[in-house]
Amino acid sequence: MRAVEKNSSEVESTEIPTKYCTQCTKEYPRTTDFFYTKPMKSGNRYFDSWCKKCRIEWNKAYQRRKRNDPEWCARRRETLRRSSKKKYERMMANPVLHAKHCEEKRLTYAMALQREGREPNRHWTLFPIEEHNRLVPLTPLRPYLDELLHANDYRHVARELGVHEDIIRKYQNGNKSKVFEVTADQICTRLNLPFAALYPDSP
Repeated sequence: MRAVEKNSSEVESTEIPTKYCTQCTKEYPRTTDFFYTKPMKSGNRYFDSWCKKCRIEWNKAYQRRKRNDPEWCARRRETLRRSSKKKYERMMANPVLHAKHCEEKRLTYAMALQREGREPNRHWTLFPIEEHNRLVPLTPLRPYLDELLHANDYRHVARELGVHEDIIRKYQNGNKSKVFEVTADQICTRLNLPFAALYPDSP
């Protein structure tokens, strides 16, 4: 008899507690399968008052309302534009990140050519990261840059070449005569110029 009572108490202790959703008023097991958890200041977490199904449906409806709001869409685009600009400026200011970015672009282009059955040109060879800080003169590229700057603003030229605006602005003002080798290679890439022919001394 005692053994039976012990087993019944064990069954009662293993029952999963339930929780009501305040949105749909349905009862679900109080587990993470049915409720999201939120953090507290103390470091602990508590269960959301809404079940997962109601929370997901509310989030979808909220996003639909926002997408139909022109003011919200304009603020969102501006936020994304500023974030993308800051990320680009950090990348251009860091030679290592810039070198990695150029390598990824070259690799993507080379793989696209190989899928089409074509071989990439020699100047698409990847630069080792340890050689990212080698400076090369802009003299071989001067005729092409001058032609672009004669017909376009330096900001437009920088966007077309995929380089930082300060590089083109300083070159236009006569304060820039050398750039990193990866930057010169990037300019050659955008202008479809053979890097190896313009810079034969580069490895």
